Amino acid sequence: GCKDTSNCLPVTNCVGFETVMESAVKLYPNPASELLNIELSLQYQVISIAVTDLQGRILQVKSTPSVNGTYSLAVAELTNGVYQIRILTNQGQVTKRFVKFQ
Repeated sequence: GCKDTSNCLPVTNCVGFETVMESAVKLYPNPASELLNIELSLQYQVISIAVTDLQGRILQVKSTPSVNGTYSLAVAELTNGVYQIRILTNQGQVTKRFVKFQ
């Protein structure tokens, strides 16, 4: 059996879940004027998608099914500016930015 342990080593620059998941999410067109499409790998089960301002205030929530992993959000009523999409899945959450420009 073991009689001793090895020295502890600090771990830096880890790739976390959010970094891995970000590459599985595509937003287009960006900037968007009428509709923003959110394409997500089918391995993730989406629980909800929220549009927030940069202060984190929720402006819109969508929890309807996708079409082959693509969700569409109506953004025409938003004023021009930078917003965030917060996607909650069965495996965690990821946040991405988009621009609303008409």
